[in-house]
Amino acid sequence: MIALSLRIRLHDLSSIILISCKDALVLHDLSARCARQLALLTAHPLHILNFVLERRSTDFGRWVDGLWGHVGRLESRTGMTPWYSEYQDEDGDGDEEEAEGEGREKVGGGLRDRDFTDLLQRLHAVGVELRLAQTIMTFAAGLGAQFTNLLDVCEELRVQNGRVAHEDRDTGAAAADMNMRMGRGVKAEIVGRIKWNECVLRESKTKIAELLDRTNAQINVTYSLIAQKSSEQNLRIAQGSRDIAKLTAEDSRTMKTITVLTLTFLPGTMLASLWDAGIFTLEADQSWRVYLGTTIALTAFVFGVWYIYIWIATRKLPLLPDADTEKGKSGYGSKISAFK
Repeated sequence: MIALSLRIRLHDLSSIILISCKDALVLHDLSARCARQLALLTAHPLHILNFVLERRSTDFGRWVDGLWGHVGRLESRTGMTPWYSEYQDEDGDGDEEEAEGEGREKVGGGLRDRDFTDLLQRLHAVGVELRLAQTIMTFAAGLGAQFTNLLDVCEELRVQNGRVAHEDRDTGAAAADMNMRMGRGVKAEIVGRIKWNECVLRESKTKIAELLDRTNAQINVTYSLIAQKSSEQNLRIAQGSRDIAKLTAEDSRTMKTITVLTLTFLPGTMLASLWDAGIFTLEADQSWRVYLGTTIALTAFVFGVWYIYIWIATRKLPLLPDADTEKGKSGYGSKISAFK
């Protein structure tokens, strides 16, 4: 911030200028310029306003250039800019070949492997700074009109002061006005510098507006990339779930096959073991008939029990009634009971 105090004696434009600023370099530059262009200040002391405005315009230009490069680096992280080699990476090493390689990787589909969680924070921080810069540029761009009005007021006061000083003299009012008004060249030079500074500040303001639009667009792109990445992760999870379901179904079919084979041959194997143990003694010509009939009956019984078990285990439970419906019914019933 530059604070300027100016006291002008209207009769001969003698002036006292006090400048204060926290930055010693700014004070040194302004003092050096005042000494270097003393002729302009002698012609009219309001040239100091242009000196201050031009000094601030230079600072604003460097500020805008820094923000421009920072936004460009953030855009290069999402592959939304074609000029990767013009910006250094976030670490500041400035390796152009590495930046171009990263750019080709991003264009080739490397974005899906990148993390954009910290990028949103950086973009919002830049957006806050850009809005602050836009406010400052808007205020600075409006100073030109104020300086021009101040110049007109100063000239009018000088003319009025000249008329008062010459009212008791032989010199007429017209001659006094001519003597007290500044020359056309002096005023044109001051106004021209003011207009030039206004053009520079308007250009900086336009750049800030463009950077704000690019930052907002980058925020939308980042949200889209995050959503796309989340969708891809969900698709991969769903694909993995389908693969697991397929493997589970294959295992289930295998287990069912093993179960069917076991239930088919287990009754016959058990009866054969009982026959070989000598627990039952049958005649040789009837033994195979009894064995075959008993095996078929026992196998059918085992399959029937298994089917009943599967039916009980897999049958659907009746749907529970809605809680609100039940609550309404119970309330309605209680009202009827109370009425009765």
